[in-house]
Amino acid sequence: MKLGIMLSGRGSTYEAIHQAILKKQLKAEIIHVVSSNLNAKGLIYAQDHQHAHSVIDTKSEFQHEKLNQLWLSKNVDLIVMAGYMHFWNLAPELEGKVINLHPSLIPAFSGKGMFGMHVHKAVIEKGVKFSGCTVHLVDREYDHGRILDQRCIAVESTDSPESLAAKIGPLEKSLLIQVISAWNSYRL
Repeated sequence: MKLGIMLSGRGSTYEAIHQAILKKQLKAEIIHVVSSNLNAKGLIYAQDHQHAHSVIDTKSEFQHEKLNQLWLSKNVDLIVMAGYMHFWNLAPELEGKVINLHPSLIPAFSGKGMFGMHVHKAVIEKGVKFSGCTVHLVDREYDHGRILDQRCIAVESTDSPESLAAKIGPLEKSLLIQVISAWNSYRL
């Protein structure tokens, strides 16, 4: 399977996917990596592992067109938003080929502005008893597409946003790798 990766920061999810490929836990090849941040540590990882990569200027009025053209030209089987922190108005031809990893049980704690530690802080403040992570198809709305799979954990009274993030992080990566591995069973 040919994978495209999108990121904005450290690239820890991208690295986990690549390590699963190297360990033969995932039968895939990373074709291209896109970052929204020129200084993203994930780009250093891409350089170190000879993965083709590029940066998209998210302030450009043409960002969506450039992303769509890039991915359509790469002929990938699946595009993984692995910590990409920007809305993307994807082309109709790419619908059903893009997945996102979200650090909550969608539809709870999702939508514009709900990412990373913002999600975990909101979970703690609301006092919910369970949280988790979701892999979903990307459509033209924030955190809206069809849910492919989820993982759930208990939120303890002693949890902080940081401790909750530390518990959910490993779940996110294993869930995403599982969904990628079984991608053909999720396709419409």
